[in-house]
Amino acid sequence: MPKFLVDESTGVRVAELLKELGYDTYSVTKEIRGAPDQVILNRAIREGRVIVTNDKEFASLALSYRAAGILLLRLTDERTDVKFRVVRRVLNEYPNRIEGSMIVATERRIRIRPI
Repeated sequence: MPKFLVDESTGVRVAELLKELGYDTYSVTKEIRGAPDQVILNRAIREGRVIVTNDKEFASLALSYRAAGILLLRLTDERTDVKFRVVRRVLNEYPNRIEGSMIVATERRIRIRPI
């Protein structure tokens, strides 16, 4: 079962959802709000966490550092319920592809490639 690190750009509510679903989840917003990207990446890599973010640049940086996995939410509608729906869809449809992948998820489409 993957462990997650939820970036500030995604928000604390997604971190809470993942925790409620039984995942080991670290919330940047709750724990190290405002930390530099490098500090956040070091934590994710050290703990083998999949990064959940809405920040395309941060996702690219995480990719270059070989994070355990990246879930990049590229949503046109940033409401919490939309984030929940997209995250649940990834978890339900691709549970075995989350770790070791770069996943780009929109409201309509999910693209996955190995990292």
